[in-house]
Amino acid sequence: MVTERANISETEGNSPDVFSVPLFALNLSVRASNVLKNENICFLGELAVLTEPELLRFQNCGRKTVKEIKELLNKYGLRLGMPRFGWSAPEDVLETVEQPDPSKSLQEYDEETRIKLYLRVKELNFSLRASKALSAANIEFVGDLIGQTETQFLRMQNCGRTTVDEIKRKLDRLGLSLDTRLSDWDRNAARIERAAQSAAGARKFAAARNNVVPIPQASYLEDELQGILETFVGNRNTEVVLKLFGWSGQGRRTLESVAQDFGITRERVRQIASKATRKMRDHKVDAPCLLRAAKTIRQFAPAISTDMAKTVQETGISRKPFDPSGLASACEELGLKFGLEVCLISNKHIYGQRQDIQHLLSLLRMCKRISSARGCTNFDAMCDDIEIPESKREKMRGLVSVDSRTKWLDDERCWLFATGLSRNRLSNLVAKVLNISPEIRLGDLRRAVAKSRRLEVVPPSAVLASFLETNHLAGVLRDVVTANSSFEDAIEPGGAEDTMVRVLQTHGPVLGWDKFQEYCIAEGMNPVTIGIYMSISPVIARLARGVYSLVGAKIEPGIVEEIADRLSKSRTTANYGWSSRGTLWCAIRLNRSILISGSTTIPTFVSDLVEGKEWGIFFGGKLTNAVLKCRNHFIWALTKPLASAGAEPDDICILEFDLSSHVVTLAIGSEDLVDAWENGDIDLLGTGTTEIEKTEE
Repeated sequence: MVTERANISETEGNSPDVFSVPLFALNLSVRASNVLKNENICFLGELAVLTEPELLRFQNCGRKTVKEIKELLNKYGLRLGMPRFGWSAPEDVLETVEQPDPSKSLQEYDEETRIKLYLRVKELNFSLRASKALSAANIEFVGDLIGQTETQFLRMQNCGRTTVDEIKRKLDRLGLSLDTRLSDWDRNAARIERAAQSAAGARKFAAARNNVVPIPQASYLEDELQGILETFVGNRNTEVVLKLFGWSGQGRRTLESVAQDFGITRERVRQIASKATRKMRDHKVDAPCLLRAAKTIRQFAPAISTDMAKTVQETGISRKPFDPSGLASACEELGLKFGLEVCLISNKHIYGQRQDIQHLLSLLRMCKRISSARGCTNFDAMCDDIEIPESKREKMRGLVSVDSRTKWLDDERCWLFATGLSRNRLSNLVAKVLNISPEIRLGDLRRAVAKSRRLEVVPPSAVLASFLETNHLAGVLRDVVTANSSFEDAIEPGGAEDTMVRVLQTHGPVLGWDKFQEYCIAEGMNPVTIGIYMSISPVIARLARGVYSLVGAKIEPGIVEEIADRLSKSRTTANYGWSSRGTLWCAIRLNRSILISGSTTIPTFVSDLVEGKEWGIFFGGKLTNAVLKCRNHFIWALTKPLASAGAEPDDICILEFDLSSHVVTLAIGSEDLVDAWENGDIDLLGTGTTEIEKTEE
């Protein structure tokens, strides 16, 4: 046998030892080496006896690999299809040749490659079949994956050539390959590395992922979101998810409505969307247009959804108005920050920061509550209560108007009220006055309703006129109010006001307080109740100190003066003093200068007691932000409290100073307030429940 081998070798011109050259010592390509390794071919002699058809039947061996093998054999004077001549692989050759260690260390790779090794395989958008194969092989990271061989995958159930080729394509885009052993690879270390990644690290991982799953770049938001879906969902289901998530710009839709569009079940729509969501969140998609859009509307908020949609278009981020519900959905599905909340008011969606939404809802709730208690309210006073900053108020004015039940009463949008309520105290008071006097001057009507202790704030005349017309209570022409109806049930029959009205109609039209009280007592009224209603009933008009008539009554000249002169001889006028609670009070008649400057002089007696201190101003059941100061008989800082109270020239302002707590309580009304404080008939600023409170309820 040895003689035949020598003869053939001599014929071929080769030394017999060439057959024993080990293949791992030669410079074969990775593909060719893997093909031969999988077939357990280790020597040139084993390779030379093979034929070309036999090689082509080997797994992963194509024409290119065959060509490489032929060139290698030719280099050693050999060819495919040579006879064996009794040659066999020597057992001692492999022992004498040092085989290289095929494993590598992580430190041999640069940072960019190590980042690729730490990528999770679920981030690479594998097909469902490949994902199942990787999961079955317990492969979590790319570092786990490259340590596998093609043979290992092909031996797995339901893992064929198509799946292996997909895996190899993904690795090739990362510049990696199968059958790469890492001597120091540690899966737990990889998990720690990913959990501790910084923002900069996250961008590097995103860049690495995009090499494998490139997201199409787009100039407009609609194109960007559609490209993301086409990457992860495929063209067949893209339209379904676009409509469901609102990524076409038309807003989110329900499962049912989308299912009807495509003739499929709600469950099928849910499955498609769930699959898309899972893949996109695993990949952590980079979406620059979406980030710009979210930042833009955060800066624009709070606002109505339609206005936000136009803003996204006007800033060039989208081709057409893009409903923010689609932006919220996109941020949610892609794991990005949206940062806004939404509320529904009068079938309109309003987006804003959480605090903005809370402020808006608080404003609307407060508007309803105050409208019920006072008829209308001052917008800035409500903002002060809720502590809404000045920078946000103009936006809030517009958003409050979204509620169809909210109406503004002036062009400056300072006064407003809520409609559709079961009770409105200002309307009830106006109805009482118009029941007695169907035609009355606007100023007289305002002074009449201002007498109510429970009203607290009476709006300016122009606002009151708008209130009357908006609520269809009366028409206002040249400062004359004309009732639209008789309001017959406005005054409760048999009640205190009804009795006092009958007394004035019978014994009037004008009565001094002594005669008035005498006739009312004869009708069975309590003296305390009479004093209360003289001061606070809107249908009882005070014509002069101690002189009363029905509101709007026609009075003959001289009668009021005659009665007032008689009463003045028996009483002393005072505009300051001590209350029954031991607090100091003084009365100020307001004029335009005081309303504008918020300052005025006070009596020396009062000034001596309050000067040099700072006084918190209490009005409407709460402390305001203003602080009253006094120096040289002069007080200031009343501008904002008086404006919030709706004060006008000729109103009377009572200041009650609590010397122990350094708080001054403010009340606005007519001269009846002075009478009440001076006579001690009623403590107007008290908090106790009185008969009038029960009656007005």
